[in-house]
This record gives sequence, structure tokens and C-alpha cells, in this order.
Amino acid sequence: MIKMKERADYVKIAILVVAFSAILVGTMQSALGIKEITETPLNMTLNIGETDFFTVNVTPDHNTSNGLISVDIDPDESGFSIEIKDEAGNTLASGDGNGTVANNSISYSSGTQKTFYVDVTNNNVVGNYGIRFLANDTASRWTEGQIWAPLTGIPEFVTVAIPVAIALIGAFFFMRRRKERA
Repeated sequence: MIKMKERADYVKIAILVVAFSAILVGTMQSALGIKEITETPLNMTLNIGETDFFTVNVTPDHNTSNGLISVDIDPDESGFSIEIKDEAGNTLASGDGNGTVANNSISYSSGTQKTFYVDVTNNNVVGNYGIRFLANDTASRWTEGQIWAPLTGIPEFVTVAIPVAIALIGAFFFMRRRKERA
């Protein structure tokens, strides 16, 4: 016969096992959502005035007609223009890099890869930035998939060449003047 104290110990153990199982199952379910998200190229360098694109592939775990694809520049920079297109080249969303560019009415099919093309234009930016691609399938327990890529804006050739040319001409006149004095 089980004593009262032993029975209480068994009840405590059973409660702990059930609680641990619930936490484990809850964690596993919340890990569902976006199975995979990838981008190509892994980084991008744009001269001022140049446009290039990332190919972003998203594989969801759930079917939905109100999934999300979004793009962010970090830190925010309005000198970049962003356009998200689908496989057919239709524009899904566009804007500048000063905020999130997103579409939240994407149809995803569980396990079927969906491809997006993200055009990035450098209008007048110099420096190093990050670009974040985020997707979720907005299921009842959705999670998001996101990736980051380096994005570098570099000045046009003329922006660098004119100051260098002026400096060289100035150095030439300075040297000539020193030679005349000597």
C-alpha cells in the first residue's frame, strides 16, 4: 500500500512531467512557420545611381493567403529605393529605405518555395548598411524567418575624381611657385 507522502511525491512528479511536456510541445509548435528563407547574393555593393536585385526564396510551413514579406534597411536610409516583385515581375510593394517596405497579402503553400525579387537602388548613399528580409506565414502560431545581408553604398567616380584632380592641380601650382621663388 502506498503511503500518503509517497503518493504526494508521485503526484508532484506527474505534474512536473506534464508541465515539461506541455512546454516542449508548445516550443515545437511555435518553431513552425517559415521553414527556410535564403537570399542571393550574400552581399551587395552599389554605386550612386545603380540598381541591383536580391533573389529571396521563402519556404513556409503553413498555407495562408495573408502571409508577409518585408524589407528593412538598417540604419534607416531614405537614399535607397526598394521594390519587392513576385516571380512574374509584378510589383508587390515599393518605398524608400527610411521604413519597412512590406506586403502582407502573400499566398503561401506549405512546403512550396516562393521566390521574390528585391530591387535596391542607391539614389545618393555612401556607407555601410544592412538589409533585412523577413517573412512569415501568419499561422495561428507563426514565427518569422529573417536574414541579413551587408549593403554598401559607394560614391560615383566623378564624386571622387573631381576633388583628386583639383588637389593635383593645386599641388602642381604650389610646386611651380616654390620653384620660381628659389
